[in-house]
Amino acid sequence: MVVDPGSRFVELGSIRQRGGKVVHAGRSKGITAVPVRFHQHLEMEWPPHSGKRRSFPEVDRLQFYSLADARVKIKDTHVPFLDRLAAHLKQA
Repeated sequence: MVVDPGSRFVELGSIRQRGGKVVHAGRSKGITAVPVRFHQHLEMEWPPHSGKRRSFPEVDRLQFYSLADARVKIKDTHVPFLDRLAAHLKQA
């Protein structure tokens, strides 16, 4: 994913879950709480009954937590996003 350097959105990269889904996450600059947006792709047969599989973007949720609370709330496989966010905040 390419992001304009002047953008208010900071990419936190992606991870591949055990089931094969690739999840992308990022945060918005300028907000005092820690917003974490989880974005993944849904793969399905499209058009129906065509035998062809396509991937569609899907925003799972956007919620605001402290880093400590977020570690408890999210899936274990998503914790690397919080580590990347903490590193980014230290650099900022």
